[in-house]
Amino acid sequence: MERDFVMICSNAIRYQLRKAKVEKPIRITYTFYEADGRRDLGNISFIDKPFEDALQVCKVLQNDNQTWVKELHFILGGTDKKNPRILIEIEEI
Repeated sequence: MERDFVMICSNAIRYQLRKAKVEKPIRITYTFYEADGRRDLGNISFIDKPFEDALQVCKVLQNDNQTWVKELHFILGGTDKKNPRILIEIEEI
């Protein structure tokens, strides 16, 4: 199942970031907009591991270890029944 999530993330990265390359350590912020408020906050961070692996697969990031990924932030952005989504921001620091 993780392989499927990595593939989904890789496709989105290739589409959104094209040939971007990270040259410095990064901060990643995940903002979650849920369809409803039923999911436990502890269960929303399922995306970070496959997304960071996909950054490596797409050669955006050399490695997803603590040398390159310095900060992770998880934000609950609220509910959006019509457009539930996860916004991911990558910032070099």
